[in-house]
Amino acid sequence: MAIRMAGGGYDLVDPSGVIVRMAKTRPAGLPVFVTSLSGGALRGNPEVTAAAGVLAELQPWLARQVAEVTAAAVPAGPEQVTLKLRDGKTVRWGSTDNAAKKNRELSIVLSGHVRDVDVSAPGAVVTK
Repeated sequence: MAIRMAGGGYDLVDPSGVIVRMAKTRPAGLPVFVTSLSGGALRGNPEVTAAAGVLAELQPWLARQVAEVTAAAVPAGPEQVTLKLRDGKTVRWGSTDNAAKKNRELSIVLSGHVRDVDVSAPGAVVTK
């Protein structure tokens, strides 16, 4: 993932939040992880780990469409991940659980005229 840094440029991080390298511009095809964390706070951060975990579970056709990814901690549960696609659609993925079912459901509903999809509770997809 790429993370836009306050001073400009991007830090490129691995799934555990370790900065692998820096880049002046965002590498094409790499999703941006939206966060207020500084580079030093990324390593081992559960939100970074959750976002990377979800990105790794996506079907290739969907992974190529992700422009931004965010993750938020919730008081009584795992981090909730949201994907912003290149075409402006938003996917509320939820936790890293049930990836296969979420991918199947998204392959059906994303082909329609939806702007917002919630697959955080597989089997109960909500669209807008």
